[in-house]
Amino acid sequence: MKYWIAFFINLFVFIGLQAQNTIEEAIHLHEQALELSDNGQDEEAFNLVIKALSILDSIDQKETSLYAECLHDAGMFAIMGEKDLDTFSHYIKNSINLKKKLYGNSEDYYWSVQCYADGLLYYSENLGFPTNISSLEEAIKSYETIPSYQTLPSYYNALNYLAQLYENIDISKSISYGSKIVHLVRLNKFNCDSITYISNLGNYYKEDEQYDKALYYLNIALKYREEANIKNDKLRISYERMASLYARIGEYDKACSYEEKAKGIEELVNGKGTSSYAAILMNYGCYLYANNDFERGLEFLQKAYFHSKSNKSNVAFNLANIYSRRNADSCYVYLKEFWDSTIIQLDNNMTRMPEVNRFHYMANGQTYYTLYAPLLHSRTNPDHDGLLRLAFDGVLYHKSRLFFNLEGKKIDNKIDDFHFDDIRKSLNDNEIAVEMLYNPFVNIYGGDTFYVFIVKNNWKAPKCVYLDANEINKALNGETPTTSSYFPLYETIWKSILSASEINDNDRVYISCDGVLSKIPIEWICNSDNEYMGDKYDIVRVTTTINIPQLKNKKKVNSVALYGGLDYEKKPKERTGNLPDSGEFPLWGYLHSLLGDSIVSNYRSSVEYLPWTFIEVDSIYNILNDYLQPGNITLMNDDNGTEDSFSSMSGCSPSIIHIATHGFFIDAREYMDWYDYYKFCLENTGLLLSGSLFYKDESNISASNDGILRSSEIAELDLGSTDLVVLSACKTGLTGLAPYGLIGLQRAFKVAGAKSIIMSLENIDDAATCYLMTTFYRNLMKGMSKREAFKEAQWALRTNEYFKSFDYWAWFIMID
Repeated sequence: MKYWIAFFINLFVFIGLQAQNTIEEAIHLHEQALELSDNGQDEEAFNLVIKALSILDSIDQKETSLYAECLHDAGMFAIMGEKDLDTFSHYIKNSINLKKKLYGNSEDYYWSVQCYADGLLYYSENLGFPTNISSLEEAIKSYETIPSYQTLPSYYNALNYLAQLYENIDISKSISYGSKIVHLVRLNKFNCDSITYISNLGNYYKEDEQYDKALYYLNIALKYREEANIKNDKLRISYERMASLYARIGEYDKACSYEEKAKGIEELVNGKGTSSYAAILMNYGCYLYANNDFERGLEFLQKAYFHSKSNKSNVAFNLANIYSRRNADSCYVYLKEFWDSTIIQLDNNMTRMPEVNRFHYMANGQTYYTLYAPLLHSRTNPDHDGLLRLAFDGVLYHKSRLFFNLEGKKIDNKIDDFHFDDIRKSLNDNEIAVEMLYNPFVNIYGGDTFYVFIVKNNWKAPKCVYLDANEINKALNGETPTTSSYFPLYETIWKSILSASEINDNDRVYISCDGVLSKIPIEWICNSDNEYMGDKYDIVRVTTTINIPQLKNKKKVNSVALYGGLDYEKKPKERTGNLPDSGEFPLWGYLHSLLGDSIVSNYRSSVEYLPWTFIEVDSIYNILNDYLQPGNITLMNDDNGTEDSFSSMSGCSPSIIHIATHGFFIDAREYMDWYDYYKFCLENTGLLLSGSLFYKDESNISASNDGILRSSEIAELDLGSTDLVVLSACKTGLTGLAPYGLIGLQRAFKVAGAKSIIMSLENIDDAATCYLMTTFYRNLMKGMSKREAFKEAQWALRTNEYFKSFDYWAWFIMID
């Protein structure tokens, strides 16, 4: 026995010696790596420290101070050796986590955190806009975990850089970050270039049109720099910003005076060959022209355009503005140059942005001018074909990006790149295309305006008519006096469109509505002869006229999924009594905190079992059963129509998805700005599926499977093989009105890939809906196209003794 004991003692000693030798080898490699890094050989240093980590891994030394230091140095060698952000982040973050575990909130731990934040700041400068935004935001969060973060110059640099990046995405965030810097600098009396931060904050207020605050901060910065009597780039920037501010408020003489000072300093400090000098020439020319010094203004702009370092796209934009009322052809040439250059930049930036930033980006800064400028100049020059085509292309571009591609999905290039000629060539002789744009940010001549573009296949350019949104709203609200029984909406909407269209009775009208016109049955407006427009013309609603070419192909119905007769509570139907507190149910809890008791309780009390929806889907199932294979028809009712069952169709969706249930749209526009409203609408429009009121066991509730199918969740699905979605529910067509397009179920299903949607714009009668839907499917199975089947089903309602009233049939629409 004693021999065995001696053997094991010797074995353990040997293993210990081997481990000790291995640790010493790792230490030696680490020390060599540090020496190589000191000599600028960071690639070699990185390789050695990785080898040291591998040795420590092999002897299970992963939770040691040596391992933590090797991880830290691997991250630092990675950044100095120009390796990618992921490599740097992997090692330095693992080091941070291990040091936290080993030492707690020690100085060494915080040092690694600062190195990580500094690294993110470094990489952000190389990543490029807009992907560097998330890097900077993470850096700032890391800095703010360090007790002494308010004394770190890099922290202020990160805040300042992030504020500048948000200037063209969300100016409110620029102001927020800029204000934070100024406040912290004043509070801590931190030794830094506080005047630059104050000047930047003034500039953000200027961009947000808060001119009093802008003048306050810009004046502080300018006064300090003038008193310092140092002629440098910072003083030049202060002069430029003051010039821009006075130009914004229409005091062009002061703008010219400050820009001339900026020009003098740039010549003195850097000479005339810089990009800054070219920009000064451009701005000075614009201010001179606006100050009625036309010839000098044009002279300076021309100098800027031909300057070797100028941003020709920006100069071209300003020259287009000048030539708009002088020479339409020159205006078009310069505007086209601006357009072509800007679109490339916008697309490159959009592809790298998170979804919410895309929305902000498309509603701000330079992006805004891609839509504003063509509309402005086409209205100033209504007979210029080139400007009209460019304005129409601008509307198509914005609709394609904002309606279809905010989620960053891979979209067919044919959709992304449609132009006027593509739409024109897709039309037959007896067809017109009508593309509407309502954008409250683009009201050039005062008042709210609908821009309505009309296209025919034999026209060289679209025609554009302008509808007064205020008059339309008055007509909708019954405020417009009329002496006849026809809708005054005909006078405010259709009369102008038809007078410019050159169409005959029974011609087809493809119409893409926008704004409030998307929320009414525009095809069932009467003229003075009491004729419905939908009877006089063949009106086809489309999300955008980009969709017209795909409508030419008739698709066969192969499979159908039917949702109806859903059990919302998973409880006996006779259960009554008090509903739970709003906090027990995710959606209602959020709405309760935002809107108060009334809307929540009123809405929730209306969510009842819908017996007619069971009759509807069961009847449709029996109709389809005579034409389709039983395995190709899925009937989901009672507690089977869950959110999980719906989501499982992603990637293999049927030809038709029919949903008969409660739809909801909760409007809280007055409570938030456009950008918050955009996200709110995605989360608070949707459909209720099985179990949506099953709240007893909170463990059954999750955001992704709570029985509430939100628009945001639908948009994430792949329904590309679905030709038609039928939303047989109340007000499923109602959505939030955003600065660009509609946000809600319509947009969600389109983004998911569905080709056409049948939906309602108002509360609908159960029996009338059942009659409409069963008639529609009978027509469809007899070989009619989906549009023919829908129109014939509507006609059947109109001619039925019980359902001929307008409110029974007109509020259902089909949109392609």
